[in-house]
Amino acid sequence: MVLRAPLLLGVCEDFILDASGSYGAAGRRLTFAYGMLPNVPNEQIISYELDKFTASGDNTEIFLSGELFAIGFKYTFAVRVKNFLGVQVSECEAAPCVCSCPVEAGWGLAWVGVGGQP
Repeated sequence: MVLRAPLLLGVCEDFILDASGSYGAAGRRLTFAYGMLPNVPNEQIISYELDKFTASGDNTEIFLSGELFAIGFKYTFAVRVKNFLGVQVSECEAAPCVCSCPVEAGWGLAWVGVGGQP
């Protein structure tokens, strides 16, 4: 599974969790289920939104309004992927995303490690 998500969310930013780089064997359909760890502000509202994305099973990206996230709290999201037979093939937890206060909001950098022969 390939999963992209922000580590830091600025106050005016929306949250995007992207699993669109994931694919099944021979291009077969995958289904996606989304969840989050509990005990954070707006947990019920966010869980309801995640349930809506999970309902169809084919949403590879989720978008959540930045207004749902409380400043300074860590939100941890999980994705469960099943193959066309309904067998779970992968489960991944995104690194916790923190909503920062306006003073700390700034540039976010994505680091990518590349290995192998030059």
